[in-house]
Amino acid sequence: MKMEDVMKHFFGGFVPDKENLVEPEVELAPPKKGKAKKEKDPTRPKRATTAFFFYVATIRDEVKEANPGKQVGELSKIYSKMWSDIKDTEDCKPFLEKAEEDKARYAKEMEEWNAKENAQ
Repeated sequence: MKMEDVMKHFFGGFVPDKENLVEPEVELAPPKKGKAKKEKDPTRPKRATTAFFFYVATIRDEVKEANPGKQVGELSKIYSKMWSDIKDTEDCKPFLEKAEEDKARYAKEMEEWNAKENAQ
C-alpha cells in the first residue's frame, strides 16, 4: 500500500490553505549540563611532569619496537607494569629526582606568573 493511497483514503481531496499552515516548531538541542569549560590561559606555566612520565619518555621507543601493532591503551599497561617493577628500586631514583626538579621549576614559574597576574 502506498502512502498516497492512505492519504487519499483518510483525507480525500483535502488541500490545506496556505495561510492556515502551521510551521513545525524547530526542535532545539537540550541545554548542556554542567559548568562551562574555562579557557586556558596560554601564558600560564606548564605543569610539572611526574617521575612516571620521565620514565616512559626513556622507554617509549624500545617498547613500541618490541610490541608492533599494539594500541596506546595496551602500551600504557606495559609502561605501568614496567614502572611498578622498578618503582621501589634504585633504578627509579633518577626519574624521581627529575620530577622533584620539575616540581620546583613549576613552583617558581607559578610564583612569577601569579605576581604578573596580580600586578595587572
